[in-house]
Formats: sequence, C-alpha cells, structure tokens
Amino acid sequence: MALAILKRFAGRRRAAPRGMEGNEILARYQDANAIKSQWVTHLQEAYRLAIPNRDTWFNQQPGAKRNLDVFDSTAVLGVPSFATRLQAVLLPPWRHFTQLTPGPDIPKAKRENSRLQELLADANDLFFSFVNHSNMASQVHEAFQDLAIGTGCYDLHGGDLGARALLFNACPLPELVLEEGPESTIETTYRDMRVPARMIARRWPGAQLSAELQKVVREKPGQKDDFVEAVIYDPQTYSWQGACVWKAKKEVIWRAGWRTNPRIVFRWSVTPGELYGRGLVLQVLPDIKTANKVVEFILRNAAIQVAGMWTATADAAVNPYNFRPAPGAVIPVMSNSNDNPTIRALERSGDLKLGFEVLTQLQETIKRSLFENLREPTDAVVSATQYAIEHQELVGKIGSSFGRLQTEVVEATVVRGVDVLSNRGAMPDIKIDGREITLKHLSPLARAQDMEDLLTLQRTLESAPEASIALGIKVEELGTWVAQRTGLDPRLIREPAEREELKAKAAELIASAQQQKAAA
Repeated sequence: MALAILKRFAGRRRAAPRGMEGNEILARYQDANAIKSQWVTHLQEAYRLAIPNRDTWFNQQPGAKRNLDVFDSTAVLGVPSFATRLQAVLLPPWRHFTQLTPGPDIPKAKRENSRLQELLADANDLFFSFVNHSNMASQVHEAFQDLAIGTGCYDLHGGDLGARALLFNACPLPELVLEEGPESTIETTYRDMRVPARMIARRWPGAQLSAELQKVVREKPGQKDDFVEAVIYDPQTYSWQGACVWKAKKEVIWRAGWRTNPRIVFRWSVTPGELYGRGLVLQVLPDIKTANKVVEFILRNAAIQVAGMWTATADAAVNPYNFRPAPGAVIPVMSNSNDNPTIRALERSGDLKLGFEVLTQLQETIKRSLFENLREPTDAVVSATQYAIEHQELVGKIGSSFGRLQTEVVEATVVRGVDVLSNRGAMPDIKIDGREITLKHLSPLARAQDMEDLLTLQRTLESAPEASIALGIKVEELGTWVAQRTGLDPRLIREPAEREELKAKAAELIASAQQQKAAA
C-alpha cells in the first residue's frame, strides 16, 4: 500500500517546449539587463568595500588587486563569517537539514503507516548521501557571500552517477541578470559568461556549433567568447527551458529542458517594486563607508604624529603654493618665532582618541548587523535550553528573512536535488509538492523554533502540580510529540497500533502480577 502511495507522487515529466530564437532571447536579456544597470553603481560600491575580491563588475582580470580602497576590514571579515554562520544554520554540511514526510493531503492513518515512513526515511538518507559528497558546502558559501549584499544564486545540475552526482555552481551576481515575473517574482534568469572555446563542449554537453564557431574551437581554443545562458520559465507547461546564445552571432548553440528550476536564486529582503534583493551590507553601507574613512583619517593623523611636520623660513627659492602636507613635510613660512629659528616642529593637532571611539561604535554596528556579536555557548556540553536560547537569538535577528530563505534556498535545493537524482534513476521518483509529500525542516535554525515548544512544555511540567499532570496532559503522547519536535528519525517512532499493543501487553503483565500476588 505504502509503495503504491509513493508511486502516485512521482508526477509526469514534460518535454521541454521549443525555445525562442537567439535574437529573441538576447532582446529579453537586454531588457532585463537595462533594469539591472540601475543597480550596478550601488552594488559595485558595496562589493568594493565589503567583498573586494568578488568585485568583478568593471574589472574581471584574474589576480587584480581589488582591496586598495579598503582601510577598515570589519565588513571584509564579517561577510565570510556571516556566510559561514548562515550556512551552518540553514544548510549545514554533513547533516540532514530536511526530512521527507507525508503531506496533509494523505489521510492520517496512511501518514502514520510505518512502511511509508520507512520508504521516505530511506529516500531521505539516500538523497543526503549524494548531497554530503557533492560540492555543496563550498559553492553555497560563495553564494551566501553574495546574499550578504542582497541576492545570491547557484546552479544545481547532475554530474557523474558516482559520488559527484549533484553539481553545485555558484553564479556571481555581476554575471547574473534577473527577469521579473508576475508580482515581482523571479522566473527567468540569464547568466552573462565569457568561456574559452575549448570549454564550450564541456560547459554545454551536446552543443550544436556552427561552422564558424567550430573553426574558432579548432584554431583558437584559448579565445574567450561571450555567451548568454538563459533559464526561461514556460508558464504553459510549468517547466523551465535552457538555452545558450553566442552573442557575437546571436546563435542558439544549446538547448535543454527541466521540470524543476536548476537555477536557485534567493534574496535577503525585497523592497516592493524591486526585483533584486537588499542585504545586510546595503543596509549598513553608510556605516561601512564612514568607518573606512575614519580609519583612513586615523592612519593619516597617526603618520603625522609619528613623523611630524615642520615649518621653515621661506625665501625666493621656495614656492609655498606647491606644498602638500604630509608626514615629514616641511612647510615654508616667513618667520617661525620671535627668535626666528630656521626650522621648527609644527604643533600636532587632531584627536586620535575621539577617532577610535567613533570607529568602535561603527564597527560594533557592522558586526551586529552581520551577526558577529551573537553569544556562543562556552560550556563543554551544551544543554537543550542553552541551545534553544542561542538559536532563538539568531531567529529573532533574522526575522522575516528566515521564512524567505527556507522557501527560496532550502526547499528549492531539496526539490531540485531530488528531481535530478530521480530523473537519473538514483533514487525513487518522488514529487515534493507540499501536499502529498512535504518537507520537515531539520536545520539548526528551524529546530530553534521547535525548541520554543519544548521550552513551553518544560515550563508547563515544572509549573503544574505533579498530581494533575497525568489528568491534564496526555502523558502517553509526550514521547512521540517530543521526538517529532527534536527531529528524531521517524523509523524510531512507534505507530499508534504498536503503542496500543504495548499498552495491552503491559496491562496483561500488571494483571498477571496482581493475580500472583493475590494467590500468594
């Protein structure tokens, strides 16, 4: 029965609809890119000061020095730390962060069927065995750094049917172009890429190259050409169509089709009427710029304090209008003092202490915005209460963005990954639609919410009189309820029928013991 139910969840794969021609795709891309161009100046400034090594908006030369404008490294160090913390609480490496469970459309009796629970648990284990051996950890961390600015993205495709059956590929925001769907949703995406000719066939397997492009591959394999890789949503079939266009000739060299979106785009927060996200770095960008300038002023003042500036009497050979104040500089003057010495140290000015006070406040604001000042448990063994309180603090700070990230990152990743593996026969063909098959979130951030329920239960049991607990609370159901809240493997939870059978056996043992006692 359970296997029959599971088969109904598979759904049918749809053939990809025939795509548009190259000039049509490029026209849509250019319209979408015109909207993105309104953001470029703002985003580039944020990247330049917070993620300088990923600032490829105007300079894509490998090995270029990108941190020459950075004087304060608070944001530069804070963004990777933010990405690491967010990854640890949303998509923790080598841990199950979701569990496949029967959805609300399945009758309760069938939802509690142990065979169905075992099949879904086995499928969940199989899925995460592929995830844990993929490159998800490295690529998600890269995408989460872009999320700190506002919008992150990575592709999820199938690789070899070995340990790397799932391939993640972070898409840098400078290369990503979004196209708006109804109600400011993201449906179609484009990626502007420069690819060496020799890598075209590997980047897009099965690509159909024109004679001209084949000549480039043969004669100039190292030459880089511009391509637009489009993932276009088809509302008629509820599927996605892939296409790669050679920009020089507006030729489509590759097509593909998927029933789930292979390009996972997520945003921190979205302002109504806007498509690109606004992240924490954009929110505190004024503080980052001010801190950067304060450190620059402090360093200049400190250099003057160390090397000093001097005044010297001027004569016809000195032009005071060409002078620029700098550490160790000599300023020409008509007279130094009543005694008129030839050279004299200039009195130092500026308040380094005030500068450091302002800088400390700015740095604290930046750290707090990037979740670097959260309390961390210091005990060798962390109790459940400590665990709940620490993660509740993070949940409170993330706020509404948590729900968005669960949908746009976690659920989208699992749905796409399961579809890739199912399509290749590596796991059962499961369709996660939220109704028949849904996801139970097990990430630390999601469990922090469940921990609130456990704390409520703990306070209730501590406050209620012991004699009234058994009368007012279904004590026999507490074990199952707690196991579900803590994310225990469903294969370890007894079914209602099993519990009833155990209660009946316990009652028989009690009755037998009483009879033996009475006979004695």
